[in-house]
Amino acid sequence: MSVRQFGRSSALGRFIGFAAFTLFTLIITTSIFALWFDRNYSDDLRATLHHKAPIITVLSADGHVLAKRGVHSGDISLDELPHSLIDAVIATEDRRFFSHYGIDPRGFLRAVWNNIAKGRLRQGGSTITQQLVKNIFLTRKRTMTRKFRELVIAFWLEAHYSKQQILEHYFNRVYFGSGGKHGIEAAAQYFFNTSAKNLDLPQSALLAGLLKAPSYYSPRKNLARSRARTAIVLDNMLANQRLTIEQAQQAYDKPAALKKVVRLQKPTTDTEYAVDWIMEQLQRHIGRTDRDLVVTTTLDYNWQVKSQQMVKNFIDQHKLAKSVDQAAAVLMDTKGDIKLMVGGASYKQSQFNRVTKAHRQPGSAFKPIVFLAALEKGRTADSIVNDENIKIEGWRPRNYARFHRGPVTMRKALASSINSVAARLANEVGLDHVIRTAKKLGIHTPLKKRPSLALGSSEVTVLEMTGAYVPFMNGGYEALPHIIKQVSTKNGEVLYATPKTHTNRIIKRRYIYGMNDMLSEVMRTGTGKRAALEEHATAGKTGTTTDYRDAWFIGYSAHYTAGIWTGNDDNSPTNRASGGELPALLWKQIMQMALHGKKPKPLPGLRPRPHLVANNIIVQRTAPLTDIIVHRTISNSAMLKEDISAPLLADSDSDR
Repeated sequence: MSVRQFGRSSALGRFIGFAAFTLFTLIITTSIFALWFDRNYSDDLRATLHHKAPIITVLSADGHVLAKRGVHSGDISLDELPHSLIDAVIATEDRRFFSHYGIDPRGFLRAVWNNIAKGRLRQGGSTITQQLVKNIFLTRKRTMTRKFRELVIAFWLEAHYSKQQILEHYFNRVYFGSGGKHGIEAAAQYFFNTSAKNLDLPQSALLAGLLKAPSYYSPRKNLARSRARTAIVLDNMLANQRLTIEQAQQAYDKPAALKKVVRLQKPTTDTEYAVDWIMEQLQRHIGRTDRDLVVTTTLDYNWQVKSQQMVKNFIDQHKLAKSVDQAAAVLMDTKGDIKLMVGGASYKQSQFNRVTKAHRQPGSAFKPIVFLAALEKGRTADSIVNDENIKIEGWRPRNYARFHRGPVTMRKALASSINSVAARLANEVGLDHVIRTAKKLGIHTPLKKRPSLALGSSEVTVLEMTGAYVPFMNGGYEALPHIIKQVSTKNGEVLYATPKTHTNRIIKRRYIYGMNDMLSEVMRTGTGKRAALEEHATAGKTGTTTDYRDAWFIGYSAHYTAGIWTGNDDNSPTNRASGGELPALLWKQIMQMALHGKKPKPLPGLRPRPHLVANNIIVQRTAPLTDIIVHRTISNSAMLKEDISAPLLADSDSDR
């Protein structure tokens, strides 16, 4: 033997000795912890192992099925499965399954050696028992602690369940890439339109090959790759004497044929943003349950489907010209019932819900909260405020037009979105009062106490900001946005019903009248003119942040409040996409859909006045009830900075 050969064998011997000692120590330590687990967590582990996800049927307010979550094709016993399937899985995933105790020492040592040889973690040496543990009990996060827990629970399973029971749980709980459903029965139905009981050898080999990487080896994504993987499975079975050469050759020559995918209707991605949030809310309302549930929501099915398509088409239309790739929309009624929720332009491309999860600066869409705070301190829509230069805490707000008008009414200041006036009012009433007012209206995201808060510099969600406008529409009553109306069992037992909140007055009537006076002026002569509706009295506010990164429009009629946001997920600037432009136009489309067939009604505190249009149809305009207007003058004070935005109108400082 040469010196080099001796050195290699010596190094290998030292490695084997070290690995054997490590494995022995690991087994002893894991066994001790398994005993401890058995004493302290046995009941929890058993409950988790036997837990079956309930079937949750989500319905719209008008009874349409929006989604079914947790749907499974049912468990199947090991005795009912064909031997070819069991042999294929064992030969490929864990050939010594019936001889080890949850951890395969030979497989463990082989994985360690290969990882050292390749200089990085490539193999895990997981047995079928360990795979079952990872699927049921643990998260996907790779840490040493998680790996140790995996080994402990694997030992526990082997001590309390037979190999047949473990294998049966494995077949019924692992994922084969079958359209989101787990288990072998779902996989057999998904790929071959047959029961797992009837799988033949080529079908069994194909499914066994998917376990390594269900998406990567899916025959629906790459048939050639899937068949190459199937050939490896057949080779493994042949090497382990689980089939004859003749059987293997027949399976090679006649691979499994997939069932044809027939789409009777387009995928239900129009509702998925809303359904995802519903599932999150469901967990909060009723916690964990094993019972099948029926969730009745506040959503209008037709509006939900149509609005998702509207948002997609709208973004497709303006994406290139305005450099904007996302939008979000939500609409609710006077009680806070959410009638539609669109979390993005395409659920297929991004499942992130921008209505509930994205925190963005609202810009001037926040100003109505400042103006309400001022009304509560004694101001009115006709109060005079000076639009002039000011410095607060070293910060100088500026108007977009780079000039100041001098004395203006609060009505004019909000309609034209004059930043200096909003800044002055916030400074006079105090930021603490502004923040309290925002919380009262339903904004629970912590707001940063700084002068620029008056201009919407503190980030909020679209859901919060839209919900804050609902009391303006309903006369001053609390209306927490909600999407679940009722949760019941299949037998009709009600487990949860949305509590009534819209009977609690949170804003005095006279302040609501003042807000509707000012915000309706935004639609008539101010920055929201593009969103105005001829047939219905409307009010609202635009919002645009620095460099046009965010554009908002939140507005309402006497029936509904809707909020629109447009922008980019990476917070990059758009091409001058302002709140008075894209969001206002999209808001108008959605509101026209929702208000179709609705009888026009005046906003609280505003009286209808006839207005003749071209075809001699009389529609209802609104005007302030003059008996509630009290003329007052506000003393001069400080002013704040303005977020830059392009004006739509000659008499506007910004379209926000």
